[in-house]
Amino acid sequence: MDAYIERAQALKDLTKIDGRGQLATGRFTALGRRIDLSGVKLPIYLLVARDDHVVAPAQMLAVQRLVGTPPAAIRRAIAPCGHLTLFMGKSGIGSKGRSPAFLTPPSVRLVV
Repeated sequence: MDAYIERAQALKDLTKIDGRGQLATGRFTALGRRIDLSGVKLPIYLLVARDDHVVAPAQMLAVQRLVGTPPAAIRRAIAPCGHLTLFMGKSGIGSKGRSPAFLTPPSVRLVV
């Protein structure tokens, strides 16, 4: 399968996540393979919007218990904003031309 078609299929598969915990419980399949989050062993940065009404902060932070990444390689931060304003909008951490250095501004409380 060429890389473009494979990426397109992966995106199509991701739209099938239906909120029944398939990804978290290892029952989600993409590109014909079962996805097991415990196989993720890379460093992770969990950036959570405190007032998020789409992805509950506790749900987002629960990801750290599902992955195989060592706890020392997981960083967490809670930003004082909502889902969309996390990266855009007047109060978002991505506003005012901030670059990727926004990862640790004073307004973000690091939870280690």
